[in-house]
Amino acid sequence: MQGFYCIAEERLYKLKGDVLESLNEAGYLQPVFMAVASLSRIREIIERRNRLRA
Repeated sequence: MQGFYCIAEERLYKLKGDVLESLNEAGYLQPVFMAVASLSRIREIIERRNRLRA
């Protein structure tokens, strides 16, 4: 799949409070966590697409 970006969750979870606060104030924190939740389903979507093409 092309055009998708990934978030390194292990690095995200290591961010310090001031960085998280800065991201939140800029309006990025919620979209970041929504993207993480969304990407967790990407394997299922790929498998479903592959089944339909078979």
